[in-house]
Amino acid sequence: MRRMLECPLGCLPEPEAGRQGGAEQPRHVADSVAVRETDPARRLLLRSGLLLPFAWLAGCGDGESARGPQYLPASPLAGPRPVRFGVHPLHNPQKLHQVFEPLMAYLNNRIADVRFELEASNNYAHFEAKMRAREMEFSLPNPYQAVIAQDWGYRVIAKLADDSDFRGLIFVRRDSHIRQPADLKGKTVCYPAPTALAATMLPRHYLATHGLDLRRDVNERYVGSMESSLMNVVRGEVAAAGAWPPPWRKFQREHPSEAALIMPLWQTDSLPSLAVMARRDSPEALVSALFKALEQLHVAPEGRGVFAGMGMAGNHFRAAENADYGPVRVFLEKYNALIVKP
Repeated sequence: MRRMLECPLGCLPEPEAGRQGGAEQPRHVADSVAVRETDPARRLLLRSGLLLPFAWLAGCGDGESARGPQYLPASPLAGPRPVRFGVHPLHNPQKLHQVFEPLMAYLNNRIADVRFELEASNNYAHFEAKMRAREMEFSLPNPYQAVIAQDWGYRVIAKLADDSDFRGLIFVRRDSHIRQPADLKGKTVCYPAPTALAATMLPRHYLATHGLDLRRDVNERYVGSMESSLMNVVRGEVAAAGAWPPPWRKFQREHPSEAALIMPLWQTDSLPSLAVMARRDSPEALVSALFKALEQLHVAPEGRGVFAGMGMAGNHFRAAENADYGPVRVFLEKYNALIVKP
């Protein structure tokens, strides 16, 4: 059953004084104006009755009746409108900012009147809760999240073009005696998070279709991040670990000594890669401007650095829509039937 969301943009408070003779006064609503606040000293005098003898002056001069609240144009000092851009937890929040802040700077240099702000999350569940509550105007979810977020008021507008990288890898230590999935019986396997599609779902599906009963044959553990998953197998705390290519390449660059101790023993088939999603109430002009900026990212001077920081050098964004993630829906049906609801 789809969850109903109440007032996602926040509800306006009732005015302190807005009733006259028991009837509610009409509200004045404007999208780009601000109400001038009443002077507290004047309000005190009015309440005490000291200004009542002069109240008739309000209607003099132009024959108009007393007017309601006065509206002024919104102050230009307010600055660009902040726009939250969420990225699913490819890394911990600190590292996510290091990797994706250059992308925010790139967007802010090319799109006027808004200020893109990176939204990091502590874990996958935290990120998905924000999407369910429609807190982020734009997001870069994994393909599983791109499918479920379509029911939460988001639509796909772009995706990473190269899907070959979006596959699962299962790592073991080089000095282990594991050579086939059956060798993992009675041992522990770790993954980043239950809804990490490439690093968890695809590896689990691979093991389940290669002779393992995941409920009885292995112990499974979720450790929070890609780096933690890899470090667990490096230290011998687990027999195998799930991850996917971009974090593995980053791990090799940043931890070469540790990376030399492990190897990807199995890899899965690929699925459509990461999506860019827009909330359905986002202005179409802004959605179009964002897509054009992302489409040109790989040819911009700073764009190569952005993709390299993401561990996706050589990739680029292309136009996409919800239907591009049909293969992910098909996989999820198989995954649920085999693993979640046996």
